[in-house]
Amino acid sequence: NIENDLALEKMMSEDVDRVLSQTQEVIRDPKFGLVGSLSTLRPLETYKVNCNGTATDTRTLSGVALDPATPLSLTRGWNWIGVPVEGKVSDLLADFSAEDGDMIVSQDGFTQADYAEGKWIGDLLTLEPGKGYLFYSTGDKEFTFNTVPSADAADRKTVIRRNSNAAWTVDTRKYPSVMPVTSRIAKAGGIMADRGEFEIAAFCGDECRGVGVAVDDWIMISVYGNAGDEISFRLHSTVNHSESLLGQKLEFSEIPVGSLGDPYMFDSAATSSISSVTDGSTKISVDNGTVTVDGDARLIEVYDVAGTRVAESAAKGGVQLRTQRLAAGVYIVVVYTTDGKRLLVEKIEVK
Repeated sequence: NIENDLALEKMMSEDVDRVLSQTQEVIRDPKFGLVGSLSTLRPLETYKVNCNGTATDTRTLSGVALDPATPLSLTRGWNWIGVPVEGKVSDLLADFSAEDGDMIVSQDGFTQADYAEGKWIGDLLTLEPGKGYLFYSTGDKEFTFNTVPSADAADRKTVIRRNSNAAWTVDTRKYPSVMPVTSRIAKAGGIMADRGEFEIAAFCGDECRGVGVAVDDWIMISVYGNAGDEISFRLHSTVNHSESLLGQKLEFSEIPVGSLGDPYMFDSAATSSISSVTDGSTKISVDNGTVTVDGDARLIEVYDVAGTRVAESAAKGGVQLRTQRLAAGVYIVVVYTTDGKRLLVEKIEVK
């Protein structure tokens, strides 16, 4: 949202080791310093910045404010864009001639055009200066952002929050790319699941890579990862509080999966129980009603969904806890590691 070009050094610090534009990049080489073809930051363009520092580094870029009336050109396909002012997607793009397939993807959510209804639908609600967006356009277009807010602009939110009963969490800054998944969930016989009946999340191994957000009749999942990652999905029933694995898998890419008119369908009838969960240092397995814990731990506790502790074990490093056979149901395993870190592991289902 700055009118003039800026030298790359204006935003560089020792914690920044890579900056990527849509066509150029620069990396920090330990011997030669900054190496690459990217040297200038330009208005209304987006940049991906990878920071390896442990502290949050706030960079303030100053210059002449960009005139919001400046036209923005889009080419067919993906465009990396910024915005000059903050506003609701529907407000800022009020003068945009949207077509089916047009989509905007951020680091926190995405939205897509519903041409028939003349509106944008998704969990991304507001666009902000200083943040970058991937804009997929089905054709070459030029438009100007509308800066006149609607009557309900004061109530706007950036994204719809991902409140989950399954305690899933995802690190949206760990991976460089987002795969938008527009989906719906079907039950036995092809009947569509009721809104709120299920929650769904994407995983790579046992690492959560995205949590679904219910938007009208769809579930939007921003999946984070690297090209080629194998993505699986888990389903949590809000009715019986059970968690299970879905049979479908996807190979990660930045190509959107599903759309408003043709959502990616998950079959809730084709699931299997979760047999193990691991965070890299601790592994929890379920076999014939018995929960087994292996790994770095000093104390392990097992709770039922009512919060009653049903098993515990004080350990001395490298522990293995084997419970007595548990009744069918869902349990929560809490592991206290030897370094004092408290680790809450995902829900385990015993069948």
